[in-house]
Amino acid sequence: MTVAEKDPIHLDQGSKLQLQEYKSWDELALIRTAWEGLLAESPSRTIFLTWEWLKPWWDAFGGGRRLIALAAPDDEGGLVGLALLSSERRRIVTGITLKTLRLLGDGSTDSDTLDFIVREGYEGSFVKSVLDWCAQHESEWDLLELNTVPQSSAVARELENEFAARGWVCWQKEIVHQIVALPGKWEEYLSSLSKNMRTSVNSKMRKLEKRYQVQRRKCASSEELPEFLDQLYRLHTLRWKLLEQSGSFFLPARRQFYSEMAGAFLQRGWLDFWLLELDGKPAAAEFGFHHGKTYYFLQTGFDPDYFADSVGIVLKAQIFRELIEQGMEAYDFLGHDDPYKQRWAPQTHTILFRTCARPGTRGSLFIELTRSANRSKAWLRARFPKQAWERLRGTYHRLLTKPSAAPKNSPASEQGGEE
Repeated sequence: MTVAEKDPIHLDQGSKLQLQEYKSWDELALIRTAWEGLLAESPSRTIFLTWEWLKPWWDAFGGGRRLIALAAPDDEGGLVGLALLSSERRRIVTGITLKTLRLLGDGSTDSDTLDFIVREGYEGSFVKSVLDWCAQHESEWDLLELNTVPQSSAVARELENEFAARGWVCWQKEIVHQIVALPGKWEEYLSSLSKNMRTSVNSKMRKLEKRYQVQRRKCASSEELPEFLDQLYRLHTLRWKLLEQSGSFFLPARRQFYSEMAGAFLQRGWLDFWLLELDGKPAAAEFGFHHGKTYYFLQTGFDPDYFADSVGIVLKAQIFRELIEQGMEAYDFLGHDDPYKQRWAPQTHTILFRTCARPGTRGSLFIELTRSANRSKAWLRARFPKQAWERLRGTYHRLLTKPSAAPKNSPASEQGGEE
């Protein structure tokens, strides 16, 4: 069944869009082909908006959440817009919860560059239609969270305009995102690095090859995948034990997600999952994938016994070289602007985290309190001695990441380096 067969609609770019709501994955399966076709032609195309990412994510993290997909069909069996959302109750403090609408995939700190999927030219009408739906269903939500949306997105610009026109209360923060533009030749990329980094990469690779029998393996079959995943979990956990932390993979849900998502990516030919072995022993791992001409770096791990050999840097340099030889055009670090990423000569992009609510609601009160807390934080930071502020900040983050709690797993940002 096509989308148009459900309710034929004739429209142009200036038309008011009629939305169809889908509440289950069985229903979404009926428009999967239209979803994939829209994503392929949308400026928002990213692997984090594919079925292969979002369905495994839902299977692992969807408990307690309700699926809401809002689709704008055209008259040819396709779509001009698709907003994939989830609804949940978010605990603010003990005894107080707020009903929250989020982009599907948000909430576990695994996904990145989420957005509405919209055909170019329809961004304004689709955004208005989605926010009209939100206004009509105001009893179903207190907060609308639209996180990890690229600032460059036309949808992001239309959302900003529409929130202002409606007088909705919004709070926004910006995160710097780092992407390396890959040239056509390895030597050209190497020359773009600093002299110190260029020398370091070459010398570390030579030293490693002198000391060990070096082999880089890439996961190529479903039979190999469990072994690769087990090594990633092991190496990642070993690295985090140095900091007396648990890392990401102590959560069974995250292991389930990686297993299902990696299997789906492998079938599509998107998975890029490497192990670096020294004398036959796994010493480092990098889990990534590609979509179009962009490679995404999600997770890594290394054996601390090989810290002095800089196995993480060597593996990453080898991966950069292979990606360039394959004709990839970008290496996306994902996550935040960690200092170690600067060594690889990235360009910066801005990602938006935006929370909105209707005026005069519990949600708007929460946003105003959040704004006040952030103003207080900025005031304290401006007046505290830098050393005292860093000690206070460090204590706060240690409390947040104690082993009994799930660590923040912003993709690839938690490496703390790659040695």
